[in-house]
Amino acid sequence: MAISGETIDYGPCAFMEAYDPATVFSSIDHHGRYAFGNQPNIACWNLARLAETLLPLLSDDPEQAVAMATEVIVAFPAQYRRHLLRGQRAKLGLRRDEPDDDSADTALVEDWLTLLHAERVDFTLGWRRLADAAAGDEAPLRALFADARAPDAWLARWRARCASESGSAQHGLGNCRSRARQGDAQRQSHRHRPQPSRGRGTGCRVRPGRSRALSNDCSMLSGSRTTRHPSWRLTPSRRQPR
Repeated sequence: MAISGETIDYGPCAFMEAYDPATVFSSIDHHGRYAFGNQPNIACWNLARLAETLLPLLSDDPEQAVAMATEVIVAFPAQYRRHLLRGQRAKLGLRRDEPDDDSADTALVEDWLTLLHAERVDFTLGWRRLADAAAGDEAPLRALFADARAPDAWLARWRARCASESGSAQHGLGNCRSRARQGDAQRQSHRHRPQPSRGRGTGCRVRPGRSRALSNDCSMLSGSRTTRHPSWRLTPSRRQPR
């Protein structure tokens, strides 16, 4: 992960032919540490490692430096979820992002991903064909499912959510259709692809120093139960800058 917060690794991880949060992109990743569904946790772990290198610059008091850095890192889960939901709404053609909608919209997205997983639908094409459905042609989307009627219930909920933005089902779906025609959903379908943030080593224990430090867990970032969640710990180094 770059200091800008962007993942810069790229390769076969850019595509997932059958959506599965437990998908791994390395032959040596036997435990799913860097699985797609575990990426948010790895991002948190990487940020903790970055923060660790900055501790001597935060305060001359090691314990105070750890506390300052920890305060920032523990805020990451909520920020991650907020930005992820914003991107997912864009991919669904939704523009309203009121906090009152967060719970229902999160459930809508999670149920969509559960549907893709259960039916082993291509991750990128699933989103792309959803744009076709918004434009009025559901056939390409249904063709991705073994059971063409499998998305019926979810599509009805999605249309209802679109309708809630304009007050009527016709206008609501029309808004989604309009945005799809403009390429919003199509363009968004090529973003937020799985881009593993790889860290060195397989353990989560901080190496530099053995002084008392705060331990935490980033498992709240991901709902995946198929991967283990690395805990992070900030430990100030014994070496101080000259």
